Parts: sequence; structure tokens; C-alpha cells
Amino acid sequence: EGMLQLEPGKNYCISLKCPNEEDKNSCISNTYLYKVDTAKDFAPLRLFAHLINAPCFDQLRTKEQLGYIVWSFGDMTKGF
Repeated sequence: EGMLQLEPGKNYCISLKCPNEEDKNSCISNTYLYKVDTAKDFAPLRLFAHLINAPCFDQLRTKEQLGYIVWSFGDMTKGF
């Protein structure tokens, strides 16, 4: 219960409306899922996230001033 199994090769978009209509803040989160079975498989993803972290921050936070909190990271989540 409370778990959604996503089909491989499909794109999904989830949009939620803020319950406070006067709140002008917003959030965007992009998530890319990859099958990773071992730490060795996870290492290139962590390296990629590390390499794009500073450019993401510079572009989105500094140049475009689109966000207060900007980051990129690799994460490992166990699923079924």
C-alpha cells in the first residue's frame, strides 16, 4: 500500500497544487531512475551528480535566480 510501480521507458509528471493560494513559492524536482544493483554501478551516477552540482547551482541560483535551494545528487533507494 502506498507504493507505485513505474513501467520502464515511460515518463511521468506529478503536479501538486499548494493548499495556500496566497503562497507564491513553488518547487520543481526532476528525478531520473536508473537500475543500480551494486556500489560499483552507483559510482558513475554519484560522480555525474558531483560534476553537475556546481554548474546547476551557478545557472539556476546565480544567473537565472530561479531558486533559493538548488542542488543535484545521486541517491540509492531500494524497491520491490
